[in-house]
Amino acid sequence: MTPAVIASVETMLEKWKGQEGKEIEVFHEFRLLTSEVISRTAFGSSYLEGEKVFAMLNKLSIIMSRNLYNTRIPLINKLWKPADMLESEELAKEIQYYVMKMVKKREDKVVNGEADSFGNDFLGLLINA
Repeated sequence: MTPAVIASVETMLEKWKGQEGKEIEVFHEFRLLTSEVISRTAFGSSYLEGEKVFAMLNKLSIIMSRNLYNTRIPLINKLWKPADMLESEELAKEIQYYVMKMVKKREDKVVNGEADSFGNDFLGLLINA
């Protein structure tokens, strides 16, 4: 996965070259770099392609951390669900939809002969298995 990491760093450095003499917010840039590396190594795509999934995952983690210490009564949750639970369920469905869309796209490419494998990133290895 080293080539994917190198490609991400090179993309970041090219972006920085256009900003010579200007201040760069390093925290933001490295957060983007981390997301880019995860996206390329896990899904074989750039961060910009998976930006919506990352935004949904971020929102889901905020909801989960907000409700980490809430006490739940099992029977009441079946009758009445809090807004956070409904929103987290909807986010989980959307995330699953986007990941399955990526899987289907790769399967279609292999079936149509456009690609000879599912890819060498994490998602491709999982699909192959």
